[in-house]
Amino acid sequence: MISIGFTGAGGGGKGTLGESLSRSLDIRFVRSSVQSVGQELFPRSKNFSDMTPADKYLFQHCAVIAQMETEKIFRSEGDSFLAERSVLDFIPYFLKVFGEEKELCSNYQQMVWDYLKDHPYDYLVYIQVEFRPSADDMQRNAWKERNESSQQHTDAVIRDLISSMAFQGIQIPKIIRVSGSVEERVQQCINEITKVAVKQQ
Repeated sequence: MISIGFTGAGGGGKGTLGESLSRSLDIRFVRSSVQSVGQELFPRSKNFSDMTPADKYLFQHCAVIAQMETEKIFRSEGDSFLAERSVLDFIPYFLKVFGEEKELCSNYQQMVWDYLKDHPYDYLVYIQVEFRPSADDMQRNAWKERNESSQQHTDAVIRDLISSMAFQGIQIPKIIRVSGSVEERVQQCINEITKVAVKQQ
């Protein structure tokens, strides 16, 4: 069994790449829980910005827990999977909203660190934002991160979190950094995963 988590700012192409790579590797694709949880909890909200602070707090916890529980199911069944959004990616968005609430932020981050200590990814695919989501894509998913400066901030926080994993006592996954077209990104992932598999033989 292998576990792969995608990480990077919203709108960077994680879903598109994930679908292609999961087909190439013939493994299960775990879609991000963000849109489904948001629509189920708050059907009248068009996107995250429409929520009250209390709603955002509930949403952030439900979304990351839904992701964790879904991954646990696959792990318990011994199924390889590829997660469109790693649990690490929920932290930057919580910090954006509740950054002034130090204790809340610390508790949220600790929840994610504790999960990763027990359930580390084998591979973490870092995806840098290289293009803007299309209008059609945004219409299908209004929960995407759209503001460029917001994307850059999220990207910086994620890179810091990746660097912090070792200090949290987490088993460091193989980090795969990809760029270029979807086809190029898929091949970069396959190349790196193949290298590791060969070394382990």
